Amino acid sequence: MMAGILKFIDIHSCHAIIYASTRINEILAPCYPHIEFKPLLEEDVTIPYATYYMGLFFNQDHHWQPYDFRTYSLIQQGQHILGLNDFEKLPPPEVKGAETNPLGDKPEPYVAISYTGSKQCKFWNNPLGWYEVVKYLKGQGLRVICIDRDPAYGIAPLVNIMPPGVEDYTGNLPLSNRVAILKGAKFFIGTPSGLAALAWCCRIPVVMISGFSLPFAEFDCYRVINPLSECKGCWNDTRIDFNHHEMHWCPRIDPQIKAKQYEIDKEELSEKPNKERLAALRVEMQELQNKKFICTKSITSNMVIAKIKEIMQ
Repeated sequence: MMAGILKFIDIHSCHAIIYASTRINEILAPCYPHIEFKPLLEEDVTIPYATYYMGLFFNQDHHWQPYDFRTYSLIQQGQHILGLNDFEKLPPPEVKGAETNPLGDKPEPYVAISYTGSKQCKFWNNPLGWYEVVKYLKGQGLRVICIDRDPAYGIAPLVNIMPPGVEDYTGNLPLSNRVAILKGAKFFIGTPSGLAALAWCCRIPVVMISGFSLPFAEFDCYRVINPLSECKGCWNDTRIDFNHHEMHWCPRIDPQIKAKQYEIDKEELSEKPNKERLAALRVEMQELQNKKFICTKSITSNMVIAKIKEIMQ
């Protein structure tokens, strides 16, 4: 959104104050000395002429955003709020990294990855995906550096573990540390997350693996999606209000699972349960369980490797 803010300042000849988290301010403020950056907690200290709240507003709230964000990209969302032309492609903002790369002054060629997401639908749910991609990258003579905060993330029964074979640079570290690593990387591979956006800001190629969002939802990158998957794009479906509180939420499959469970319970509680029908219902239930997160389960390692080859050719 920084490019949009810069354009807004230019159009209106105004002084801008940006309230953001300290982590964000540390990597942006050094690149934009003409803009005042303040911590979020100081937001009510000054009384500006006008205030724009930059973000996503749910429950179809049009008070803070002119259009439904699900039908536009995250970049266009910021442009809409600022009243800018959303057809203009704006560049990623500049970010300041640490003075030294945590991997050393002249590290061997490496790739940075992020395997995590805030919800299970954002993860790459193909169980062999990361293993096969990491194996391919190492076979090409590349180190693979994991820069996520957590080496393990999730809620039982689905707990996601850092891919085997990667170098562990996880930890709750400053973003400037991540920027320094990213700027030295050949490219970045990850899911739709803040680290993917940070890699984009570092001006390196980004391979993004996603099925829960459609390709227009994020920035230009080497996007990996399975167009033949029977279910995809729930994030951009205006019939669905995204559930931020359920880690394992799968909006189109979960209602089917609930309905199937009702059928099973009804049959089990009947006076004379039909064993054959119960067996068939349980098979159908298992098939539905297997379809959860099919949007990324159906993304193969070869699909990701094909994008990697595009970058490396």
